[in-house]
Amino acid sequence: MVDTDTTGVSRGDVVLRVEGLTKSFGGVDALTDFSLTVRAGEVIALVGDNGAGKSTFVKCIAGVHRPTSGQAFLLDHDISRMSGPAEARNIGIETVHQDTGLVDVLPLGDNFFLGRELFHRNPLLRALGVLDRKEMYRIAHASITEIGAKLTGSPRKQVGMFSGGQRASILIGRASYFGSKILLLDEPTAALGVEQSAAVLEIVRNTAKKNMPIIMISHNMEEVFAVADRIVVLRLGRLAADLRTEESTQDEVVRYLTGALRGAAA
Repeated sequence: MVDTDTTGVSRGDVVLRVEGLTKSFGGVDALTDFSLTVRAGEVIALVGDNGAGKSTFVKCIAGVHRPTSGQAFLLDHDISRMSGPAEARNIGIETVHQDTGLVDVLPLGDNFFLGRELFHRNPLLRALGVLDRKEMYRIAHASITEIGAKLTGSPRKQVGMFSGGQRASILIGRASYFGSKILLLDEPTAALGVEQSAAVLEIVRNTAKKNMPIIMISHNMEEVFAVADRIVVLRLGRLAADLRTEESTQDEVVRYLTGALRGAAA
């Protein structure tokens, strides 16, 4: 059984602290002087037009880009100068892109433990490199079920045969099980139908209840207001607003998106 709190922190503790983050490509600033604090159990929706800096920020935190200036801390770990995504993942930063990160021809257990395979407990079989696929499937299925997803079929069923919503649940469940400290979701409901999108949003809520802080990029305002505790608006690479969802409206967010309203509110 997976621990109900895989993050090692208490709700409300600061997990991610970003101070004055800037990322330039040549002479163009894709992200400028961006600051953000994320706490355990909090779902933050990152919104903005194309080119607003959302993906650039996520890639800086995920180790894909190295910031030009500024600092970022995951708990007490300085993540401003990571060597790449592998280091980010090793220290607890998990990024989930819709419908990526899975190998279609492999079954659930193999995908769940991809790069972290469990070898057979029998010493001889372990020495021969035989995987304990039964245990891998058991853990994977239990972990994904725990966050509210429903998976059916044979343990040998290829992941490519699952729906888009189920595939997203595998990625989120994997991140939760392996003790990630923060979860970055890039358009997790993209190309999903209404029912599948609702299921993924419920999984996001359940994962946050385990004290996992979540940053979710989304263009869907209804989904943002359904799941987020805070809405962070980026415009032209800068922080336009940091709003508590319960105190805001879709109209207000759109006005920040378009520049009709200016200034950040936390």
